[in-house]
Amino acid sequence: MKKTIYFIVALVFTMSVFSACTETVVPVPEISLSSSSAGVTVSSDGTSAEIILPAAGASAELAVSSNWNWDISEASGNWCAAEISSEGIIFSASSNSTAEARNVYFTITASNTTGSVSARVTVQQPSDAAGSSDAPEVILQGDDTEITIPEEGGTYRVEVNCEDGWKVTSDDSWITITVDDAGFSISAERNTTYSPLSGTVVVTSGSSTIEETVTVPVHQFSSVKAMVIEMTVGQESDYTVVLPFDNTTGVVNCLVDWGDGNIERVVQPYPMHRYGQEGVYDVKITGKVSSFRANQQPECDPSRLDCITAIKAWGNIGLESLKRGFYICESLKWIASPDEGSFDLLTTVYECFNGCSSLDSIPERLFADLPQLESAYATFSGCSSLKKVPAGLFSGCSGVTTFFRLFWRCVSITEVAPDIFDGCVAAENFGQTFYQDSSLVALPENLFASCVAADGFANTFNGCAVLETVPENIFPQNDTEASMSSVFANCISLESVPAGLFAPLAGATNFNSAFLNCVSLRTVPVSIFDNNRAVTNFGRTFSGCTALEGESPYTEIDGTVYHLYERDGHTDFAQVRTTADCFMGCTGLDDYGTIEESYPEWL
Repeated sequence: MKKTIYFIVALVFTMSVFSACTETVVPVPEISLSSSSAGVTVSSDGTSAEIILPAAGASAELAVSSNWNWDISEASGNWCAAEISSEGIIFSASSNSTAEARNVYFTITASNTTGSVSARVTVQQPSDAAGSSDAPEVILQGDDTEITIPEEGGTYRVEVNCEDGWKVTSDDSWITITVDDAGFSISAERNTTYSPLSGTVVVTSGSSTIEETVTVPVHQFSSVKAMVIEMTVGQESDYTVVLPFDNTTGVVNCLVDWGDGNIERVVQPYPMHRYGQEGVYDVKITGKVSSFRANQQPECDPSRLDCITAIKAWGNIGLESLKRGFYICESLKWIASPDEGSFDLLTTVYECFNGCSSLDSIPERLFADLPQLESAYATFSGCSSLKKVPAGLFSGCSGVTTFFRLFWRCVSITEVAPDIFDGCVAAENFGQTFYQDSSLVALPENLFASCVAADGFANTFNGCAVLETVPENIFPQNDTEASMSSVFANCISLESVPAGLFAPLAGATNFNSAFLNCVSLRTVPVSIFDNNRAVTNFGRTFSGCTALEGESPYTEIDGTVYHLYERDGHTDFAQVRTTADCFMGCTGLDDYGTIEESYPEWL
């Protein structure tokens, strides 16, 4: 039996908003059938239906209403196609040229932990072996019994013989018919919907007293690609997996091929599936799933999430939110590059891969050129196996406002591409972006250069214990009140920094703990804060920098030298309100004695 899916409908679910620790209420499954198609009879209680298709071939649609995910299985025969549509199921068959009538029945089933319900559909078709002298002879290509248009669009040629003349029509707007002397052509544009299209063309004799017709099914598969998730299943999860579909902020209306021969229509969040044996399965998702969220309990039990080992294709499923999409999927090792259009609607990757401790690589330009993306908060936080930040990762994401904790505690990163934030002109907060990335030795030039709105760099590189090299042009040109608190704190391998490091940030006000405990820092250019005259907080800026030598930073104005501790009372500088521990332990400074004697509040 051929099984295809049609998903244009937008479902609206009325559900209570639940928190991450609230148990979802599971309804008792219900199924109800209805139809307005000719030849369809539905029982009064809506639990069964009988369909009689014409001998010449035709289609009939049966509407299926259910409050739970449902599937259809064929119990006998293989001549009738059952295609899941926006309303339910389309049953279709070509001409019955056999000597006998045909019969088949299908079972529609919905089940969950509260119970199971099913509906039976019987389809019949009389024989057309004798034919009719008045009926048109419709000749398809080769052994075809139906017309199939490629997903990218195309044309299909049909020949027609009929002594009485003939005409051809279709009620399906996506089908274009072009008639010539010997037959007609069927054509369609590229199918960019989320599902296959199904329709019919009807060829009718022209001059007989009683018109004879031949109905031919027409199909076109969707050009929209499936999302493919690899599941590695074993005893640890009781052979049970979960897909983190979330419909509290979006729509779930899709077909899931579980990779073991079971295909299910899914309209509820967090569908689960139990496999018969351990193994690796490719789960394919087609249709509409606008939101993934993997921190829902109890559905997203850690043992079930651990079955997710790869995202092999993103497909085109209408993703709008990946907020905590694969949160703490600790066995997820690799992810594919997006297909064309995969993320066209995506607005957030907030903590999307947070805690994915096995993820060791990500593709270049994974989230590039997505102007509608708004938040990248902690997207890869805790990805402790990640070794490299690839080129163009968020390049062109002009709407993202925060990259806070983006690579927080990604302890294996050794390399960062220079263009990962290119064009991120709305990004403001880079706090803790590379916090405790203890394998990062050097930083690329111009890393934040195009992020002209950025004013939050608190703890950005705090704890980068092997960081040795910082380029002069790493920060953007920005005159707003920026915070550089703890920006290089605990970078214990950093020995020197360039003179113009902070020059672009003329509006910076807070350098509290900027170089806290940088125990290898031997020299700091005296001019490092020349362009930072709005600073009000130098508390603990060099605290614990016990190797620091030379004179402490100062700014020369009209031949007069002003150290940090000499700024107060001068109109060229803001009043420094926080000074405690600024030079604590910096006993190797040439002017440490002066500070100790005359400016003890800076120690």
